[in-house]
Amino acid sequence: MISLLHLEDNLLDHKLVHAQLASDGIECQVELVDSAEAFRAALERQCTDLILSDYSLAGFDGRHALRVASELCPDVPLIILTGAMGDEAAVEVVKAGAIDYVLKDRLQRLAPAIRRALREADERKARRAAEEEMRRARDAAEAANRAKDHFLAVLSHELRTPLTPVLTAVQVLARDGRPAGPSARVRRNGPPQRAARSSPD
Repeated sequence: MISLLHLEDNLLDHKLVHAQLASDGIECQVELVDSAEAFRAALERQCTDLILSDYSLAGFDGRHALRVASELCPDVPLIILTGAMGDEAAVEVVKAGAIDYVLKDRLQRLAPAIRRALREADERKARRAAEEEMRRARDAAEAANRAKDHFLAVLSHELRTPLTPVLTAVQVLARDGRPAGPSARVRRNGPPQRAARSSPD
């Protein structure tokens, strides 16, 4: 069962819409509001699955309703219901964010419009969820790469530090031309002295 907010100031029109939806198999829980204040309050309280809005009310019109819905519940589809609407006005409301519009003397179009609007809303929700999942996976991969780079940098530093004295000694010996080993120690001490000959008796 879907939740539906109906902005309508004509009770008879509201009953006709409700009866048409019931005859077309649309199971819904409908909340009726008839003013701008009640409409805003209902959306601030909870976003519904779908909004039906009359195009012309006293002091309030469908374009204003679209702005309020876009502000408070941007993901909820809105369908305009109107007694009459020219092509130019129809283009304007669709550009303003209405999913569709239905003439009140052609309410048989309402159920198909509602089903299409809900299907498209579900598709947008699934697409956003997939995009969010891809973003999280990308962020996780980037974090893993940063952690790996940090680990390799730390490991390289730790491996170099114990070898620094050895590398320094090798460089000094190489600069002096002295091989590091026992032969170097022998040359530094000079050749061994021969034992003095004993004089003949």
